[in-house]
This record gives sequence, C-alpha cells and structure tokens, in this order.
Amino acid sequence: ATPSLESYHNARRGRYAYLQLTRRVLDLPMPPVEVVDMTAEMHETKRLPLLSRRLEALMRQCLDADAQVMLFLNRRAYATLFYCPRCQHTLRCSRCQVPLVYHRQRHIALCHYCGEQVPPPTICPACRVGKMRQLGAGTERIEEGTARKFPAYPVARMDSDTTQGRDAHQRLLDRFRSGEARILVGTQMIAKGLDFPQVTLVGVVSADTQLYLPDFRAAERTFQLVEQVAGRAGRGLRGGRVVVQTTNPHHLSIVAAAKHDYRLFAETELGHRRDLGYPPFGHLVRVVVAAPHGEQAAERCRQIAEAVAALPDAARLEVLGPAPCPLAVLKGRSRWQLLIKAPDRAAQHAVTRALRPLASGSGKVQATLDVDPVSMM
Repeated sequence: ATPSLESYHNARRGRYAYLQLTRRVLDLPMPPVEVVDMTAEMHETKRLPLLSRRLEALMRQCLDADAQVMLFLNRRAYATLFYCPRCQHTLRCSRCQVPLVYHRQRHIALCHYCGEQVPPPTICPACRVGKMRQLGAGTERIEEGTARKFPAYPVARMDSDTTQGRDAHQRLLDRFRSGEARILVGTQMIAKGLDFPQVTLVGVVSADTQLYLPDFRAAERTFQLVEQVAGRAGRGLRGGRVVVQTTNPHHLSIVAAAKHDYRLFAETELGHRRDLGYPPFGHLVRVVVAAPHGEQAAERCRQIAEAVAALPDAARLEVLGPAPCPLAVLKGRSRWQLLIKAPDRAAQHAVTRALRPLASGSGKVQATLDVDPVSMM
C-alpha cells in the first residue's frame, strides 16, 4: 500500500515489476477519512485536548454500537517533557541533552536514547521556585485519558513498554480480538498487519509526531503511517471510518492519506525530491563525527569537507554543512555532520572511497560514513 518512493520510482522506470492491489479483500470499501484541524479546535475550545470533540463523539457512537476503536499515537510514555513555566527550564538528559520523558507507571523521567533515569521533580531544579509541569502526550497518557472518558469500556495499550514480557504482545492482541478490551491504544505496532473486523473507528491522535522532523523523508513516513493505520478500519461488513487529528490539515501527506491516494503523494513528493537532488534523483553520503567536545567534532568535519572540495568531481557534488546533528549530543558526545549529495552512483562511490581513510572508529574523535542513510537524525 505504501512502498518507498525509491521503490515506486524504480517500478515506474521498469526496473521493478509493478503490481497493484486495486481492491480490498471481499471488495470492502476503503474507510472514509475525516481530518480534524486541532489548531481550530484549540481556538474554539480555548484548550488543546487529547481527543477532539468530533473523535470523542464518534467513539461514543462506535462503542454504543458494540464495535471497537483503535487510537494511534507514535509516541510512548505519559508526557514528553518536564517544563518550568517560571524560568522556562526543561529537564534534559545530562548525557544527551534531549528532554527526559515521563513514564507515569514506572514513575521515572527517562532518556529514550541512553537510558538515563531520574526521579520526576516537582520543583524546578534550576530556579528552585517554579513547579514543574508535564507537557506533551504519549500512549500512556492517551490510555489514562480514554479510560477516564469511557469508564465502561476496557482499554488496552500496545507499545514497547507493555510488550516486553514473554507472550505479552499476543496476550494483548487476544484481549482485543476477544472483545475483552474495546479500545486499543498503540504506537506503530498497531499500524499494519492487524485484522480486526469489529474495529469500525480508527483515530490518529496526532499525525504530526514525525511531520516536522529535520529529515527529508518526514513527509513520506507521515503519509505511510497514516495510510497504514487507516487500513485497520472497516475490515468487516460493518464498515468503518478514520479520524486524523493534525495541526497542519493542508499538508500533502495528510491530504493524500485522507484520499487514500498514494499516487498523488508520490508524484508530488518526487517532484520536490527531483528539484532538490534527493533520492531517488541523487545519492547521499552522510558523515557523522562524534567527539568529547563540539569544537573537536566541528574541526574534523571541516577537514572532511576540505577533502571533499579537493576531489576531481567536487564541482558535481553538493555539500551541506558542517553543522551540528539534529541530536547534537548523545551519550555524552558532541555530534556534527556533513551531508554530501552526488548526482549518480559513480560520484557517490568516488566520495566514499576518498573519505573511507578519514573515517575512524577509534580514538576520542570518531567519524562514520553512512551511505544512502535511512535516517537523518
């Protein structure tokens, strides 16, 4: 349903065989998708609710009709950060400088990158006056809020926190399949591969979790996730519908997913990729330098950039950076990057050969090459 744009481009050029599934099993129709503008919702209600009025109303209809609901949010935990409104301090990991995430069930503030955990503070550790607030929402918070709004209907949650034990994954699915749980809240674990005919409503709590990441594939991944999870609705004779909550209802990935129109998304996004020289119209080499101090990482990145500029094919290359990585500090090490765009494989291979001696996995300053990187984070 949602092949990568590289695969689609290769199929369109005849390099891959192109087979299309034009009908659902039993000729069931695709579920209609309704997009809720959460910015307008906030202006009208003077708050930003987890569930919009429209999604909540449709959930009541669905549950009263003895059907089931799936709620998708690709973010686990309870809250995404601790924030002091008095001094604007955010509680961050001491080794990664990313916000610590609150896991209420375990009552810890946790770093999802290095595993550092601290007791959740109530008073701001910076100004020692302000009271820390928990902002943002993960699946744990959605589970709690849903159970409070719909106390008569059991809720199950499926994410990496609830599926760690032996057979935990299967037990959760069995609970939902049997009807013991009427509402299933989950991350991308529930987005594809599940077939529950009694699910007549799927709610995407926030379609924006990946949309604004500094990665040229952010729109593609957003479209894929929304389209995949939408396919969990209406898989039985009772039909179904989908509600997508977003702050950017006019974004291409949201509009195309709401229409179940892969071709609209792919053709438009490929046009943007062509203009900017991103895959599949160009080839990338990402250089990541990690060092104890930012100056060391930046200096090595500059040296590598100079080596690229001295290559015979340098005029055909585009070099972005040096610049700090989106995750600028991880596990106590500063990270800088270069992104090199090559117009063809030959130029990409020449860059890789030239830079391989400069890449090292030992010493205080480490440089790694990522050819055709999947993630830009």
